[in-house]
Amino acid sequence: MTKTEHEKLLAGEEYDYRDPELRKMIAKAHRLMPVINDLSDLEKRQTAINDLFGHVGEGLTINGKIDVLYGNHISFGDNDFINDNVRFQDSNLITLGDRVIIAPDVKFYCGEHAIDATKRWGRHCQIFCVNRSFS
Repeated sequence: MTKTEHEKLLAGEEYDYRDPELRKMIAKAHRLMPVINDLSDLEKRQTAINDLFGHVGEGLTINGKIDVLYGNHISFGDNDFINDNVRFQDSNLITLGDRVIIAPDVKFYCGEHAIDATKRWGRHCQIFCVNRSFS
């Protein structure tokens, strides 16, 4: 049986990030993050938090703006505290236990890919930089 790109991502295998299922998850996160980062309507914010994340324990506090890639790969335990400007690059599962405190400006990166672009893209990639003088 062939794995979906999402299943490959979670298995730590090479996957195509352009896959429609993955793009839909990213789009959902982009739609819900502004609601989560807005403190003006706490009920709407809580609904967005519950809708985006894989699991939300009781007493989660998000103190400031955060950012995620997918969101649904993140699980929070009870009474977790997330400070300002935290980034979750959740290209795999991120699970926080109970009573976890995360300081400001912390970044969680759990994705992995080949460094060699030809292994990721299957072709040779070139980057050209052009110097221009504007006078």
